Amino acid sequence: MEQFASGWKRNYYGKGDVIVYRLRRRGEPSVFGANIKMLVYGDAFWPTYTTGDNTGLIATDSMKNFIQREALSYEGPDLEGCCQFLGAKFLETYPQVEGVQVSAIEIPYSALTEERIAFAPSGPERAMARIELGRKGTIEAASGSRGAAPSRALSATSTPRFPTFWTGRSTCGWTLIGFTTSPRMR
Repeated sequence: MEQFASGWKRNYYGKGDVIVYRLRRRGEPSVFGANIKMLVYGDAFWPTYTTGDNTGLIATDSMKNFIQREALSYEGPDLEGCCQFLGAKFLETYPQVEGVQVSAIEIPYSALTEERIAFAPSGPERAMARIELGRKGTIEAASGSRGAAPSRALSATSTPRFPTFWTGRSTCGWTLIGFTTSPRMR
């Protein structure tokens, strides 16, 4: 069960383990990498649980495609900004969503050579961020580091692995808005 700063939710779902990367030719850091999870909630999804009506549902595959495509437009260097950007764009795109929580864990990379033409994963310390947005604005913004000594942590030092959530219902009736790649079933 997930926790939301805005309180308990009777229905929510989302997509996790969405990996995004961006390579910069100049500047620091050269590689921006993150593992992103997005959870959405709202009364429009309740019929999916009660009657099997998926009319307002946004397919989790569409969420993954949305995250990967929109992350390309994010030009900032930090996870908080990325979470804020993705959450705001998602609320703008899908009016049936009442709120969204976006979390990200950094996938750090270090240059292998001085020329900065090859990179390898580094760590174990990783930045992390979580933002919850509603229709009236930001509900929560938290960030910190994971894998650091407790004295260096800015916030929580541990976050569980992000699973993909699904209700087990049919794919019939998904909302189709630009990011759906699955064929619509009848």
